Amino acid sequence: MLEKRKGIPSCKGYYLANSGVTYHYDSMSELAMMMHLDKIKAYWIKNTKLRIPYIFEGKERKYIPDFIIDGITISEIKGSNDKPELPFKVRAAVKYCRENGLLYELIPWDKIKTFIDWEIVRAYHKEHEKKL
Repeated sequence: MLEKRKGIPSCKGYYLANSGVTYHYDSMSELAMMMHLDKIKAYWIKNTKLRIPYIFEGKERKYIPDFIIDGITISEIKGSNDKPELPFKVRAAVKYCRENGLLYELIPWDKIKTFIDWEIVRAYHKEHEKKL
């Protein structure tokens, strides 16, 4: 089922990557990015292990970026940038990347929709959605 949050389609399901690995996605934007990365033949993984510490509202938290691309870029897909903790996550990620010789990119969903056909993404999701 597709739900909308502030006009952005939200969904859950599984994507079989070109690498043969099946990854879980939590949003239409994540699915679209996975499909795009496979289309351009990038080497990528859906991040499941990297945790970047940051402080928000006086508490230490862990930021888990969405993707690691070509082993050098940490990439975060954002459907909505209005969450107050986002600047704290981004600062922590930029610092982490600088200290570890990596790159960081924050990609808004409206940019993703310019380089992938959303009808193809929706069709894939409809066939592979996680039954909730």
